[in-house]
Amino acid sequence: MKPYSTKLTKGPFLAEIAQKVDLSRKDVANVVDAIAELAQACLHKKGVGELTIPGIVKLQRVEKTIPAIKAGTMVRNPFTGEESAHPGRKAGVKFKVKASAVGAVRSAPQA
Repeated sequence: MKPYSTKLTKGPFLAEIAQKVDLSRKDVANVVDAIAELAQACLHKKGVGELTIPGIVKLQRVEKTIPAIKAGTMVRNPFTGEESAHPGRKAGVKFKVKASAVGAVRSAPQA
């Protein structure tokens, strides 16, 4: 398979897959939507936190705790260096999704 010189958007991506597996574009779109729903369910905060699409990618939910800051605590502005009172914030958790290549994607030639 030759490499693509332009970025594939959703339409050309679906058309290319449909052509390769001899299905309709609508059927391929339904499969891609089902994979997206599965990823949302697995990466949800009450979900397992991980999804591996065999031979392509492994998605992991990575959480980072944000500490609480009391109102009135003096904090330094990193740009100007001046100190000011912080309005305060509650503790929380931020998350991001980490993607790692697996299988055939990892062993694909880079040049």
